[in-house]
Amino acid sequence: MRTALLLALLAETALAAPRVYDRNCEVKSRRSDRGGVACASYVPASDFEFAPSGSQGMGSSCSCSTSITASTGEALVFTRASVGTCDKSNGVSGILPGDLVSCAVNQPRISTVGTTGLKLGIFDTRTNVALYSEQLDHASWVKGTDVTVSADDVACPLAPDGTQTMDLVTFGGASGTGIHQDTSPGSVTVADSFYVTRKTGGATCVLNVTDFAAAPAGTNVTVGTTISRVVLSLAVTGTSGPMLREATAGDCVDACVWGGSSETGVSVSPYIKTEGTATARAEETARFAATIANDATGCIGVSYISTVVGALDIAILQTSNADPTVTAAVKREFEFRTTSNFRVFGNGFGAGLNVLPGLVSGTHRAVAYWTGSGSTLNGLFDGVLQTPGSFTAGTGATFVHLSYPANNINGWLYNVAIDTDESKCR
Repeated sequence: MRTALLLALLAETALAAPRVYDRNCEVKSRRSDRGGVACASYVPASDFEFAPSGSQGMGSSCSCSTSITASTGEALVFTRASVGTCDKSNGVSGILPGDLVSCAVNQPRISTVGTTGLKLGIFDTRTNVALYSEQLDHASWVKGTDVTVSADDVACPLAPDGTQTMDLVTFGGASGTGIHQDTSPGSVTVADSFYVTRKTGGATCVLNVTDFAAAPAGTNVTVGTTISRVVLSLAVTGTSGPMLREATAGDCVDACVWGGSSETGVSVSPYIKTEGTATARAEETARFAATIANDATGCIGVSYISTVVGALDIAILQTSNADPTVTAAVKREFEFRTTSNFRVFGNGFGAGLNVLPGLVSGTHRAVAYWTGSGSTLNGLFDGVLQTPGSFTAGTGATFVHLSYPANNINGWLYNVAIDTDESKCR
């Protein structure tokens, strides 16, 4: 009897225990922005929170689910008028067969990106102009001296998408030769890439991706037992196109190759499959219908991962309009732009912040917080206090946008928080 009473009392106490906000449980992880295990008793931000360290509402990696929600319950409305590739890995190295999943129209890409905690990928439109990206035996890919291609070779592992479509490229050993394609996109910056690995029982060697016409030094990659994506970004004019070759003549007898790509842009984006024509991936948008209070005291914060250098934009808008381009109704617009620097402005802000020399690539967290109408607007970038601006209370909002046309992050967003308690965004 006493045992039963004790068990009942313990159960009642556990149920009555106050829930603890996730970030207070993960202070160290949160401030270093490395994620962590969520609290057993989780409470989201009071206004809005998306993709927290515990991944509440995010589903599973690359499930292509359309039932993603903020941890505060709001449903994600995601659009993309084309298929889109989701990568369970970090997209660069240690890629395993099946890590690349094709998500259908309007299905979001949710991934750990090779780290802990699920994140949302948001990318601008891109076009792969390299034809027959998975058929390197095709005549569109020009073979150099003594170079041969065996299509869908069983000596190769399964491709990143889980199919037996990796081609075995045998290099003849002639200096500077390889496989290439003349894409000639004009006077633009391009990002060329290939997925490479060694065949079963093959030797480790070094390959190089370059431009067949401009012939820069290019980028080397060690061909190992797992799949890597080797990338080159450069400005081109006139005749140009991606080329894969031995880094040193005679070093690489053969290698398994897949997914030849050439995109216009400063960095590669998620892989785009092509066949006989250049193929585009549509721009992506992400928004939530969310009731945001008129917070005279509060904060906005976001973490991001991107490999883009020199052209990275993030916009988090609180607005009363489903169309993010209607700026008249914006309550707060939180932007990190290389063209405009780190700034926060809109109806809810006065002079705002404009303090960084430009957004940098990598993994980072940026926060803006204020403590009352007419007070100082503070900014934190990776925990470092920036030059402050000023804040004026605005109006409420009914939408939160995580994208803005032609100004998307081209990367991954997580730990997005809007709260009346400024400490919850840090």
